[in-house]
Amino acid sequence: MMFNKSPWTIWLGNIRWSVPNFIALVPLGFLLALLYDKFGPMGVLLLFIPLLASRHSFQLYVDMRENYLSTVEALVQALEAKDTYTSGHSERVGKLAVAIAEGLEMSDDKIQSLKYAAVLHDVGKIGVSENILNKEGKLLDSEWEIIRSHPVMGQTIIKSIKFLFDIGQVVRHHHERIDGNGYPDGIKGIEIPLESRIIAVADTYDAITSDRSYRKGSTHDEAIAELKRVADTQLDPEIVEIFCKVVTNEMIERTASTEPGQIAFIV
Repeated sequence: MMFNKSPWTIWLGNIRWSVPNFIALVPLGFLLALLYDKFGPMGVLLLFIPLLASRHSFQLYVDMRENYLSTVEALVQALEAKDTYTSGHSERVGKLAVAIAEGLEMSDDKIQSLKYAAVLHDVGKIGVSENILNKEGKLLDSEWEIIRSHPVMGQTIIKSIKFLFDIGQVVRHHHERIDGNGYPDGIKGIEIPLESRIIAVADTYDAITSDRSYRKGSTHDEAIAELKRVADTQLDPEIVEIFCKVVTNEMIERTASTEPGQIAFIV
């Protein structure tokens, strides 16, 4: 889903992948006319052999891309089946992260990569026991250590999927803090990847506004106030500022309308 973009901008973003094909077809049309004029139907027929091979290659690319998306959806669904809190959380964080990225005017390619990382930011929890994930009481120190390992587990899982290799570091660092007191590596400030800082803000907002077994979720205004309170210690203040500008109650209502398990990717 795209936020704050005109239909024209969205159309241009989607059509740009086809422009090279359209440009290539112009000289191809002239070539077909020349071949037909000089060699007749047989010349045109011979030209169609490499064209069919090219079409087959393009179809393989399309199929591969669909398989990529199916892989991401399968990972998210596996996580949501294990962790009741995560149901819908990953998709909401993905949409919020995209809204922030658009506010920062990131390129479409970077937004696409960010979307994958945001949707999969908690995938490492697949390696955490359900008893710990869904425990209603206070967690033991040893259990917290296991929970804190999920960013590293997530990076390990993503490394095994070739087309997602470039977002592993983003997933690893989404629980780092601006003041250096986060985990797993305790890095701070701009040492934390920009995409990780974006996901951290989106993740924190959704955590504050989501219902838990032990508390009711906060309102949008209460969550905004909390984000501002922890800006410059836990979260990047500039990204919090952008978030407060682009994320409104109206956008939250649209974000919440997606059914659990449906992953809306930017194409």
